[in-house]
Amino acid sequence: MFDGVIGVPRTARLLPPKGCLHVMCRGNNRQATFLSDQDFRFYYNLLLKLKDENSIDIYHYCLMSNHVHLILSLYRESNLARYMKQVNLSYFHYFKRLNKYSGHLIAGQV
Repeated sequence: MFDGVIGVPRTARLLPPKGCLHVMCRGNNRQATFLSDQDFRFYYNLLLKLKDENSIDIYHYCLMSNHVHLILSLYRESNLARYMKQVNLSYFHYFKRLNKYSGHLIAGQV
């Protein structure tokens, strides 16, 4: 029997006005999200392409076959939520088109 509450949204993350954060994104059910070198390059290029418009600096990244670790620097005007949504959604559409994929790719993404 499920004792949790259904339909209650998660509270918003509290982000510092500036500082560094560790961000991790994992494949849904821990499945592989990168199947080729081309996939890694595409995701990496998205990280670089979208960082300036969201006022984010990337200090470190680690792209693994089924998850990603990022150390990001935020500033008062940074928009981390928008940045990660843009990166992961753009990658999902690329992956879906290339691999005839359906369903969730990144855990926790709607």
